Amino acid sequence: MDFLSLVLASAERVPMKTAVVVGGASISYRTLVDRAFRLAAGLRRAGVARGDAVGIYLHDCREWIETFLAASLAGAWPVPINYRYGGREVSHIVRDASLRALVYEPALAAAIDATARGNVIAIAVDGGDGTRDDAIPYSVLAGETPMPSEPSASPLDVHCIAYTSGTTGLPKGALCTHANTVLGHWTAALYWGLVESDRFLIASPLCHRVGLGRLMNALALGATCELPPRFDADDVLRRLTETPVTVISLVPTMARMIAAAAGGRQFPDAALRSIVLTGEALPETTRAAVIRMFPRARCVSYFASTECGVVSVLDPEHQLTHGRSVGRPVAGVRVRIRDDSGAWVAVGEVGEICIKSGEPGMGSVFRGYVGIGRSEDLFVDGWFRTGDVGRVDEDGFLYIVDRQKDMVISGGLNIASKEVEEVLLSHPGVREAAVVAAPDDTYGEAVVAYVVPATAGAVSAPELIAHCRARMAGYKKPRAVVFVDDLPRNAVGKVLKAELRRRAAEGAAKPGTAHVTQGD
Repeated sequence: MDFLSLVLASAERVPMKTAVVVGGASISYRTLVDRAFRLAAGLRRAGVARGDAVGIYLHDCREWIETFLAASLAGAWPVPINYRYGGREVSHIVRDASLRALVYEPALAAAIDATARGNVIAIAVDGGDGTRDDAIPYSVLAGETPMPSEPSASPLDVHCIAYTSGTTGLPKGALCTHANTVLGHWTAALYWGLVESDRFLIASPLCHRVGLGRLMNALALGATCELPPRFDADDVLRRLTETPVTVISLVPTMARMIAAAAGGRQFPDAALRSIVLTGEALPETTRAAVIRMFPRARCVSYFASTECGVVSVLDPEHQLTHGRSVGRPVAGVRVRIRDDSGAWVAVGEVGEICIKSGEPGMGSVFRGYVGIGRSEDLFVDGWFRTGDVGRVDEDGFLYIVDRQKDMVISGGLNIASKEVEEVLLSHPGVREAAVVAAPDDTYGEAVVAYVVPATAGAVSAPELIAHCRARMAGYKKPRAVVFVDDLPRNAVGKVLKAELRRRAAEGAAKPGTAHVTQGD
């Protein structure tokens, strides 16, 4: 089965039901699919052929969703591009994915330089300054006579190219198949209890895998989804407590901001029945706060990646008892832990997390990368090497210890930056924290903590070092604490640890730094 079959089935089953609410307008399934078929015909007429890549460089809007569906209907591969990306990243994706067409909005035109010309068909959503002279108006293509027939797709055909966040370099494009998408949808529906009558609030941008995943869930089920114009914690909290929204999926930063906006209030009468939290970087305090806010809602968290889809789920019953875990592997997904020599480790031991789910591309694991990622050593005997360090306990619960590149090796001892961050975040005076390695003449590497205080002067560096020393082995505590106004992040909000490592190597203190204190 292919993903389009699920969406077309929804349109036939509930044609007049609202599929999407965006920009203040409601769009029925019948209208959405009809417009997608028209745009698919327009893409074909403009020169997009089967197997071509079509970039989507838009803020969340009706046209974003139509283009995502229409590209597949035309036999092409949609390529979501983060609207926060600038010219360097956009140009990289244009070349890396060999884009045949790029749908963009004039407000983002400044990021499209000469590398997006040549054979790339520019399609501009109408309105505003910045439209290129050679661009085809979106409305012209969307006004074509609908395609007379449906395309055929096999499970191993590429459905879309999803670009990773690029925390350590340029983004890499993951080739996700129809089988990946369909299995991912059914896995989410099964473990999160999603049904046709749900109303999704999609708080994450569609260009992000969390937002896109919930859009695909909703359309495949025949449910309704609404997209706020932008993420605003107060607005999202209002929608969750005053409207019939039943499902929301949140990344940790969003969950923390919504909990702060709630100010300790509880909402037992809210229609919300399912809260889905990404779990690999979710502080236990944030998890507990969200659960307290909506006592009637079913809360689940999960571990997933662009390359592997949903790997594990922590069910509602274990949210507070196993808050440091990302749950047990979902049905059909196998997890093993591998040491540096390539041997599988025993239960409870730490190593690289490897994932297997049938043949690459047929289960939940992707087919491979396009462009710059092709040459990487991705699989070992069919097992995908995630680059995450973790362990599995005797009850089958998976724990993420760290990213391989984020481990600090001090005096020959491995220190998980994530563990130190969790201890720092347990202090009420800390709003955000990121831990990296800095070169050290004596120990090889030293732990450096970058901290955003809850309020100015809420906590001192010696106090934080003592806080860590009291809660973990002494060798794990930060050797230096750097107070900053904000942590550097990429376009999808992930902390740029490579930038922090560079700062630490250069001496730590940078503009915006309050002070640095060395620990003993």
